[in-house]
Amino acid sequence: MPWTTQSTRTAKKKRSEAYAVYSKKSEVLIEQFMIDRKKAKIVFLSNEIEQSKLEKGISQNATDTKNRAINTLSKWMTQFLSISRNAFKEEPQMMEAFGFIVKN
Repeated sequence: MPWTTQSTRTAKKKRSEAYAVYSKKSEVLIEQFMIDRKKAKIVFLSNEIEQSKLEKGISQNATDTKNRAINTLSKWMTQFLSISRNAFKEEPQMMEAFGFIVKN
């Protein structure tokens, strides 16, 4: 066998072996990439769920605070209206000045 043919075969064999090693490493890297990608999706989804729960809790707290404030204000207005009616029985125009409708 001529020397050039043998060296060509040896070079092709080395390239083939190198490609096989590269392909194997490439497959491992791709597999690891896919695993990491799935883990990242799970983490991001978990973070979105936690953020949603946090926002829902904040919203519920704000609603509760608003409802308590409205109830307190409503009680205060009821007392104010009652006291005003008694205080201004003789002067209904004063009730109108407060913005309440007075029957004649």
